[in-house]
Amino acid sequence: MTRTFPIRSEVRAAIESRGSSSGPALIYDLAIIDRNLREAAACARRHDVRVLFAMKSFTDERVWRLAAARLDGLDAGSDAEARAAVACGARMISITDPLAVAHADGAWISCEHAQDLPSAPNLAVRFAASHLVPGDDAVGGVLEGSGRRTSRFGVRTIDEARAIVRAGGGRVRGIHVHHGGVAPASPERLVACARAAIAAAHEAELPLAWLDLGGGLHLLPDLDRAFAALREVVPREIELVVEPGRLFARDAGFAIGHVRAARSIGDRELRVVDLSRACHLRWQHAAPVATPPATGAARAMLFTGPTCYEEDVVGEWKLDPADFPVGAPLVVAGINGYALGWNHGFGGVPPADVVLVE
Repeated sequence: MTRTFPIRSEVRAAIESRGSSSGPALIYDLAIIDRNLREAAACARRHDVRVLFAMKSFTDERVWRLAAARLDGLDAGSDAEARAAVACGARMISITDPLAVAHADGAWISCEHAQDLPSAPNLAVRFAASHLVPGDDAVGGVLEGSGRRTSRFGVRTIDEARAIVRAGGGRVRGIHVHHGGVAPASPERLVACARAAIAAAHEAELPLAWLDLGGGLHLLPDLDRAFAALREVVPREIELVVEPGRLFARDAGFAIGHVRAARSIGDRELRVVDLSRACHLRWQHAAPVATPPATGAARAMLFTGPTCYEEDVVGEWKLDPADFPVGAPLVVAGINGYALGWNHGFGGVPPADVVLVE
């Protein structure tokens, strides 16, 4: 099934300028990213919620600086990102790497072990959502004997949290929730996390002043309703924070490659393109930007990347094979910023060019 995607004329021109000899490209609309940042910030401020930008979700300094200007701050997952957050002038910084504390005075540092607390004034205990709210398996997490997966991040028990609070000597005043690959798809899920975090803070004797409910907000159908529901259960004296990433790239990212080989394989048409799932589209849910096929012309078409790797599959869709001869472009939408971070070469396949359109 094909869909219609909003594409600004400037972005369309950038896509159309990529000839068959250009190689694959990741193309992002900075105007859409800016719009998404502004809208999320305005929505959050109506409900007294702080919004940080997850730096790992889009590894480009121009976007980091734009996010630092539009939002309340940045979320850093490493020493290098913490340094960059300081350089970008972020007003609030959340860091999940205790070794980065020296580079971000006043930042909130998330901790998981009582024995290696940094010498920072603002510390938070890191919990995995799967520990706080049982029932959701942590994708890719640690496999327990029960067959259920739990996140390998965060404390597992209240006793661990209490030990961090006691070792912190009054500096531990926050909780940072890690969703472990299970993104909240409803306000109710976020509210359950918030309630559980507040209860955990009380049980661990943690004077809660800062509650970071993490990211994954791109699946929420109504951000305004979610923030309103959160503020009904989180007291105003607690600073409420979220740190989305993919949310800000919504409708902004595209990728383009070209057909290098074509053949039929039984009931499907095969097209090998120079756009690789393994190299260029990791963590992506791509959808084709294509003309709807005429009645009776649609066939199942399998688009694969150029690497010698069986799972390098860009996608399979019902399209018209006549639209995809050798040399024809394949344009896909729905590309978020993680593609930029994972973008690499393999086996002679080059990384995709990265184009940010003003």
